Parts: sequence; C-alpha cells; structure tokens
Amino acid sequence: MKNICRVLAVCVCAIGFTSTSYANLIMNGDFETPDISGRFLTLTSEPLGFGWTIEGSGGFGVDIVNTEWQGISGTSNSDGIDQSVDIDFASTLTQSFSTTPGETYFLEFAYSHNFNRGASTGNVDITGVGNLFSTTLTHDIQNSQQDMQWIFFRDSFIADGTSTTLTFTGEFDNNVFGFAVDDVSVSTVPLPAGIYLFFSSIMLLAFKVRGRK
Repeated sequence: MKNICRVLAVCVCAIGFTSTSYANLIMNGDFETPDISGRFLTLTSEPLGFGWTIEGSGGFGVDIVNTEWQGISGTSNSDGIDQSVDIDFASTLTQSFSTTPGETYFLEFAYSHNFNRGASTGNVDITGVGNLFSTTLTHDIQNSQQDMQWIFFRDSFIADGTSTTLTFTGEFDNNVFGFAVDDVSVSTVPLPAGIYLFFSSIMLLAFKVRGRK
C-alpha cells in the first residue's frame, strides 16, 4: 500500500506540474511591442523586442497597426490602442519556440483583412523536423475600420522536435492590403478536468484503506 500511495502521489504531482505549464510560448503575440504612434508602421526588419522575424518583398513587409483599426487581443499600450499586424503580399512573419517532442500543442490566433480591400488570404505553417501543420485562410466578411469582424482560429499539432517554427505568409494577390493577425498563442493542451478528480479519488481511497489497516 505504501508503494501504491507513492506512485499515485507522483502521478498527481506530475499532473499538477503539467497544469501550470499552459503559458503562451509565443513572444509578443499581441504585437504591443514596440508601441508606435500614428496609423501604422511598415517593418521590413525586426525592431528591438518585436520577437518575430520579418521577410518582405519589394520594400513591403509587415505593418504594425495602431490607430488604423483596433486589435482584438484585449491588451493595449499606454495610449489605449490594441495593436495588431497587417501582413503584406509575399511577406512572412516567423517565430520559433521550444517544444517537447511528442507533446500536443494548441495554436490560437485571430485574423481579418485590411478593410480597404474586400478580402485577403494568408498561409499558416508550423514546422519542426518535418511539416506539422499547414492551412490557408481567407477572410472575406465585410468589415470596417470600426469593426474588423475578427475570426478566431484554433487547432492543434504534435511537436516532433525541441524547436518548432510558426510562419504567417501574406498571399501575393493581397497586394499592400494584407492579412491581419492578432492575439497569437501556442500552449500545451490541458488535461481533462476529470483526470484531476480521478486521481484525487484514488488517493483518498488509498489513504482510507491504509488507515483501516
């Protein structure tokens, strides 16, 4: 019985440890750094603290959007603006993060299109040792500067290495009115709540049996 209790205690502790590891693995997924002024700022290289790698085409790249429209992450800078990004045509936004091989992760973000155009398309890819995830998303819901009609995307992938890379790419046909993205996160998949109740019940039963003896 003593050995059973020890094993169960280790299992419960391990689950408890895992449940605290759901922090966002993405740096600056709300795009509040750097805090810019004006409508937007076009970047063809990465400013300090940005956390993402940018590759542009023909002088275009990624716009940090400030007052042009309101983001959806729920965080804002001192000016009260929730920033986001607008990925121009043939431009990429990339970030790598540490992962555990065989572990499942959630990818979540919000997307829209520059309201100056009727629609825009973006490609989303996750790579590790191999290709882990790939999808193409088009946002064509009528939106406006006051209401961007953000769509929330969520899917999962299984890591196959210790480093994984997330890449957003603006389709060439978007031109300068790009694919808008905000509130990007990658986190481990939480265990079902019933797992904690199950192990707690077993622990309680084990201690009761031990007490009777």
